[in-house]
Amino acid sequence: MVQGYIVEKDTVNSYSLKKQLHNKTAIYESPFRLLLIIIFSVFTAEMLIMLLLSFYPSIPMRTLAALDAILLTVVVSPVLFFFGFRPLILHISERKRAEEITKHAYKELNQIFQTAKGSNSSSFRLRRWRPSGSLQAALPMTSIIS
Repeated sequence: MVQGYIVEKDTVNSYSLKKQLHNKTAIYESPFRLLLIIIFSVFTAEMLIMLLLSFYPSIPMRTLAALDAILLTVVVSPVLFFFGFRPLILHISERKRAEEITKHAYKELNQIFQTAKGSNSSSFRLRRWRPSGSLQAALPMTSIIS
């Protein structure tokens, strides 16, 4: 009776967590969009850096190449972090949370069915409760197990 409520409650909580993560990660939905953002950022940064370095023609070519690489790394790193690395970390953590919730729900359901198999009473019923506290369903275990 109470276990059905816990499963229902976990399902609701996982849905609300997913909804919150969806709101935070709405910009990361399309991999193609992320790719375009990164390409545009690298192109714009390189163009601006080369324009800046063109004002210093007396600098040797090797120094220009080193400055270009250093400045490009400094300018593009935040873009790569927020639009490349961060979405991957959020996706991985969301998958791990979903896996933990699924394992927990499986253990609870397995415990319910193992308890029902050991019971000889035909009056044993599986009840599932809504988060509001009202009864959603009450099924006899004989109809579920057989």
